[in-house]
Amino acid sequence: MTESERQRSKALTSRRTFLRVGTAAVAATTVGSAATGLGRAATRKTYSIRDGSEDESDVVVVDSGSPGATAVVVGGVHGNEPAGHEAARAMRGWSIDEGKLVLVPRANPTALEAGTYSNENGNLNRKFPPGEEPTTPLARAIWGVVTRHDADVVMSLHSSKGIYGADVGPDGVGQAIYPTTAPGARRNAAAAAEYVNENHLDDSWPDHYRFQRGNRIDGDRPLLIHKVDADLGEPGFIVETTKYGTSLDTRVDWTLSIVEYLLGRYSIDRVSAPSSGDPSDGGADPRSPDDGSSEEQSSGDTSDGERSSGDDSADGTQWSVDVTTDEQTITEGSFDGAVSEPEFDGTPGDETEIVERPSETSDDDGWRRLVGVYLG
Repeated sequence: MTESERQRSKALTSRRTFLRVGTAAVAATTVGSAATGLGRAATRKTYSIRDGSEDESDVVVVDSGSPGATAVVVGGVHGNEPAGHEAARAMRGWSIDEGKLVLVPRANPTALEAGTYSNENGNLNRKFPPGEEPTTPLARAIWGVVTRHDADVVMSLHSSKGIYGADVGPDGVGQAIYPTTAPGARRNAAAAAEYVNENHLDDSWPDHYRFQRGNRIDGDRPLLIHKVDADLGEPGFIVETTKYGTSLDTRVDWTLSIVEYLLGRYSIDRVSAPSSGDPSDGGADPRSPDDGSSEEQSSGDTSDGERSSGDDSADGTQWSVDVTTDEQTITEGSFDGAVSEPEFDGTPGDETEIVERPSETSDDDGWRRLVGVYLG
């Protein structure tokens, strides 16, 4: 398929269709892979929210110039969790191959300056009640960024004093990725955890540092990502590293790797090398905790802190499918889940709808819609 044909293929399917068709999930993406250039008219713009106030903060919009999903990444919600802020700040120099990347690196400027968990209005991440207006001007401004840009996926970056489900160190929720209930989000969180474990934690790290998929964020608490789930129904993720026995550089590296991988799951691939200011390029001993590692409280940005069992991965699942583009039937056959890995909780004989990306050699102009019967 030529480049012009690939661009036409993307244009035929809107980003909303791509993210929402039935129980479709995004094809697995390897970080740092095939993308080779910038979009047609890439731009990088900055504007401010809460202008003139002590909460004034920059929003950076990286627009590839090519159609695609929009991701909003929020860092610095808690001032004593600098890894999220530093990771989002480093992402300002990224370029992407399609869609938009919207960054709020310093979501809570006064707390960041003071190095405190909360600001004078309390915990910023408890000001986003689902189904209602956010309760402080700063929270309303941050939510306004999400809605103004019509976000397709939202990530909130945090660090906890402890490790999720571990029996070592202080209590906490770190080393986990917490997905919303949107189709595919749970599987994408598990895949991101597996990716960072295999590529960014060598064998010298004890097992309790291995990332996990955390419990689902189901919209029942006044947190930013809970509101994304309840009000928008879009994929959202809370990314939690741990401060326990780690350096700031290490936490930033892990956070950047997770975000980059998750963006790829929504077809937003990074195409530039790390900027010179990227803290992931080196730094302190990864086992050396930074000063001020104590935390006023665990960030607690999960729905209930409980473990979630089960795995939504559908590798090897067998399907009988009818492959169509628009009104034309192309072929019938079997599908093994290797391309789009459908998330499915039903029983054999049930039908669902999935999406397959055309191969490089395919003559098909559009994304294929597959109506499948689950065989078990």
